[in-house]
Amino acid sequence: TLDAGFDLTAEQEKCIRGVQEQIATAAPDALDRIREQEQPPMEPYSQEPIM
Repeated sequence: TLDAGFDLTAEQEKCIRGVQEQIATAAPDALDRIREQEQPPMEPYSQEPIM
């Protein structure tokens, strides 16, 4: 939201930055986890059942 160019009030920007800080404190690797989930799987997906 901050990088998207939306017209935010100073209060809205302050609130968003506060949330960012809380996330960074609670889950410092959150951004890495998100990026990891966005990457395609390493092995091709097989629809064949495993027996």
